[in-house]
Order: sequence, then structure tokens, then C-alpha cells
Amino acid sequence: MKKCPDNLFEQVQEFCQQLTSFIALALIFVFVFISFATAQKSKLLEIERNKPLHFEKNILPIFQTKCLACHSKSLALGNVVLENRETILAGTPQSLIVTPGNSDASKLFRVVAHLDEPFMPPPGNDIQPTSMTSEEIKLLKTWIDQGALGADNDSLFTQSQVKWKSLPATVTPIYSAAITPDSQYVACGRSNQIFLYHLISGQIVQRLVDPNLVNQNKFHAESKTAHHDLVYSLAFSPKENLLISGGYRTIKFWRSNEQEKPNLALDRVIGNVEDPSKIIGRVTALAFSPDGKLLATGSGESSRAGELKIWNIENAKLVKEISDPHSDTIMGLEFSPDGKFLATASTDRLAKIFDVSTSQLVHLYEGHSHHVLDVTWKADGKVLASSGADGVIKLWDTETGEQKETIEGYEKEITSLSFIGKTDQLLASSGDPTVRRGQQRLRGISNFIHTSVVSADGKTVVAGDQDGRLFIWHTPDIMPVHILRPTAVPPTIPLSSR
Repeated sequence: MKKCPDNLFEQVQEFCQQLTSFIALALIFVFVFISFATAQKSKLLEIERNKPLHFEKNILPIFQTKCLACHSKSLALGNVVLENRETILAGTPQSLIVTPGNSDASKLFRVVAHLDEPFMPPPGNDIQPTSMTSEEIKLLKTWIDQGALGADNDSLFTQSQVKWKSLPATVTPIYSAAITPDSQYVACGRSNQIFLYHLISGQIVQRLVDPNLVNQNKFHAESKTAHHDLVYSLAFSPKENLLISGGYRTIKFWRSNEQEKPNLALDRVIGNVEDPSKIIGRVTALAFSPDGKLLATGSGESSRAGELKIWNIENAKLVKEISDPHSDTIMGLEFSPDGKFLATASTDRLAKIFDVSTSQLVHLYEGHSHHVLDVTWKADGKVLASSGADGVIKLWDTETGEQKETIEGYEKEITSLSFIGKTDQLLASSGDPTVRRGQQRLRGISNFIHTSVVSADGKTVVAGDQDGRLFIWHTPDIMPVHILRPTAVPPTIPLSSR
């Protein structure tokens, strides 16, 4: 039997000592790393707190993971809704929950920080929400102390600088059209220009030009433009020679003092392409009230929010903004025949009806499986029709809020919709491409149709396509009497924003 060396135990003992020293050094390293990371995190949070905090960027993500399971619009426990800044500042029917500028007086902060009861989240809650961390509570406190700022103060909204680029002359889609109340003229938005035509002869009457744009740069001077970018919406006043056009962050008033023949000139502008404080995004929908005194505008930021505003026509002042109307861009608007209600269509797949006087939501129509692109009222005010990118038209009862009927048979999105006069027939355009006047399919078209309108007397139909062609049909003809083609001019549209 071999004998172990005398120094074996000494070697084992030395190895254990070295291992112990190594473990100690490793623990010290881990401790130092954690301390450094914690210090860096605190430093970053301190820097963050020194900057203006905004609800959408800094607070909403916390609420989404910690609070909205109980305090969303659909549940609203305790009548508290934390989904947006407006509902937070509105508080509950009993009291306010946030006092901007004073977190110590704000109930929301105090219950989250466990300074007042009931503590939030409450112990034993079935949903088992996670409590806010100390750093999240500090962010909430700082946000309130800074004034509980929202998107209007966010640099993403207020410091967007738009760059413009000239596009090829072939980019001439017609996204908008409107017929005068006397059924004599039609205006169309072709690219960033506006043309006025005589419906009977098909002759061009006028080309509307914003002199301010012409003086700005060569792009507008050469193309004689009406807007910086595409003209997304048009509407004639039912009571005077006034045309409203909607573009990127702007609406423009074009007036005529002549009674017999329109001679429209730029009267005023609301908004600015460099400033989203008055209008956010592209004005994709316009609607006059039946008495011509109010104008509704629909716009928004894609996948972020819809914006719905009502303006006084006489002084161009904002009458009201309906808070949180949709969660995506508003694509269609129309006042009810009596002017008491306003219907909306949005890419959030919903159609809605609001009370004009109170701004309250009256009905929410849910049933489309894709973007809702337009809405229209039947003359008796009892039926609302909506059309969508799902290729269907839905009829809704405006009194009960129930769905009455679904009309199918379209292969692509239905881009515009109108009831014809006082009948129950609909005018609809789609990307098939088709334009349908009741059960009739109008002929002569061969490309995507973006918009269609019908005259007040129901005798004339107008539609615009992707190639910039304006089609005019007179009842009962199914072939167009006029196809008005674009001239070669370079438009300008937003290239990028930052």
C-alpha cells in the first residue's frame, strides 16, 4: 500500500483557502456591480425627473401594467379611469383624484404611495396586480408636481418639423369632391390642387390657388397649389358660396361674393403645417351642420388618436373639441338632418354618434372587421349607414343602436357612402373599382375610386379615381357624360417629419 505524501493535507488546505478568497472576491465584485448599476439607474431616473414628464410617454406605460386591469373604461372600478389624461383630470363624480402641481393634495398619488386608504392596489385583489415600485411612485409624483402634462406638451407633437419634396406629375389622385347646393358646380381635390368644374358642360370654371404658397417656393409657384400636400377633404356650405378644404394640419376657407357664379378666393386659414397645436395630422373629413353655422373636422394620428373638432363658421373660432372620440384617425363625418347629432367613422373599426350640444356619446356601432371609412344619414334621421375596408355596408337604427342590415358584394374597401336625396338608395364607391347608384353599377371607370358624391337633387353623380380622372354621370345614364383628366403639374406632399 502506497503512503500519501506528508504535504497532501497541507496542499488541500491551501487550495481551500485560495477557493475561499476567490469566492470572496467574486462576491465583492457582484456587490460593487449591483451598487454601480443601482446608482446609474437612480442617476438616470434623476435625469428623467429633471425633464418634463408626459402622461403618454412616462406614466401610461406604468398604468398599463399596474392599474388598467381594474381602471379601464370597460371596468372603471370606483368610477376611476386611468386610460388617458383627460379622464384622470376629470376625476370621479364625487371628487378630483389629481391636482396638477400638487402631488401631496392628489388622492391618486396618496393611495398609490400608501399615505391614505384605500391603499392601491388593495390587498387580496382577485386580479393580483403588482404594486408600483418606489421609482415608479416617484415618477408619478414628479409628473403631478410638474403639472400633469399630456400629449399637447410632448415634443413628439409640438416640435414636428416637416420636410417637403416635389413628386412626379403622374401623382394626381382625387381624394375629395364636393357639389354646390344648387347642383351646378363640383370642386375636386386633385393632388394638392383644387379645380372647380361646371357639371353640365364639364368646363373648368376656376383653379383655386393659395397665394401664400405660391410666394413660398418654386414648387407651389409652378403647380399653382391650394395646399402643401394632398387635398383630403372638401365641403360646400349649404347656405353660402363657401368651400372648405382640408389638408395636412390645415383647413382653408374659400369664399365668393358673387351669387350667380362662384369666384372663390382664399379667405382664411386655420392651422399650420409646422404646428399641430390646432389640428393634428391630415384633415380627412369635413361636414357642415344643416344650417351652415358649424363645421366639423375629423383628423388624427394613425394608431394613436382621433381628433374631432367643431368650429364656428362666422368667426372661424373653435366651438368645442370632443374628447377622446376615437382611438385612430377619423375618416368620415356627417351631421344628422336636424343638426342635433354628429356621426363619425374611424379606422379604429368603429362608427359613433355624438350629441352636438353636450358632446356625449349617444351610440357606438361595432361590427365592421376593418377600418370604417364613411358614414351617412338617411333623410328621416332614423337610419345611419357605414362603409368599411371590410367591403360591407351596415345599416344601423339610430334610435335603438341596433344593426338592421349588412350589404355585401364588394371585393375591396368601400371608400365613400351617401344616401341619395330623400330615398333609401345609397351611392357607394369602392376600390373594385365600382360606383353604385342604388342597384346600378355605373360604367366607364377602370381604376381605384377614392371618392363619390351625389347632388342635392339626386340627378348627378361625381367620382374621382387614383389617376386623377373626375367622372360625371347624369341620371338615368350609366355611362359618364364627362371624364375630366388631370393636367401635368408637380404636387408636393410631406416627405418626412421628425
